[in-house]
Amino acid sequence: MLVASESQIEDLTRKLMRIGLDSVIGYIDNVADWAAATGQQLDTAKVISLDEFKEKKAENNLQLIDLRGVSEFNTAHIKGAEHIFVGTIEKNLDKISKDRRVVIHCQGGDRSSIAYSILAKHGYHNVLNYSAGMNEWISRNLICPV
Repeated sequence: MLVASESQIEDLTRKLMRIGLDSVIGYIDNVADWAAATGQQLDTAKVISLDEFKEKKAENNLQLIDLRGVSEFNTAHIKGAEHIFVGTIEKNLDKISKDRRVVIHCQGGDRSSIAYSILAKHGYHNVLNYSAGMNEWISRNLICPV
């Protein structure tokens, strides 16, 4: 289910299909109206900044998941990251901890937003989204090629 205007649906559906998410069942253009009409409560994603990410990364009890494609991951990734492609995340839930803090990231936030929603749907409440991802990490010269 997408939250988008009708004019965005074709483009978004195409982009989702490219990463293996091809079962879009519909869309709504205003999630607040939908929540009010259905009595659903909305949750807010836990998005963290670079400084917050660095602080969390320094902790020992963290699982870091890189959601990009395998070639992107093999080119460069953040030290200690595990690779789980966003398009296969539901098939790999057994690899994601419900006991430890989990930080997810991708290149620039689109894929990590999708993954955050999927994980929330499956009862993960320990997830943080470093949505600035590799774009910010590389722009700050924090990574060396693998």
